[in-house]
Amino acid sequence: MSEVRFIELLRQRYESRLSGAADASIEMRFGESPSDRSKTSAWLALDKANRLVYLQVWSTGEAEVESGAPNRIDRQEHHNFTNAADLDAVLSDALAYLNDEQLNLDG
Repeated sequence: MSEVRFIELLRQRYESRLSGAADASIEMRFGESPSDRSKTSAWLALDKANRLVYLQVWSTGEAEVESGAPNRIDRQEHHNFTNAADLDAVLSDALAYLNDEQLNLDG
């Protein structure tokens, strides 16, 4: 089984969704930690109409997600991704939250 490159995967998802996000009035920003760190990471920030989602993913597959409004965190989650589908599910939930769709916020 090949190792999943979560940072590269997050970058690809960011790049592939950037134009669609702009069309939906979602601002997306992407960044990476310096490559000389032993445990590298990347982050994706999404913002729409004062709804915010911040996703940080480490090369190990660990991830943290925070969502809420400016100066208020409504939801914090920790994930241990094992495959691309895990990341895609979190991104889908984030986009649904930003688009004010009903979500199961209990887990």
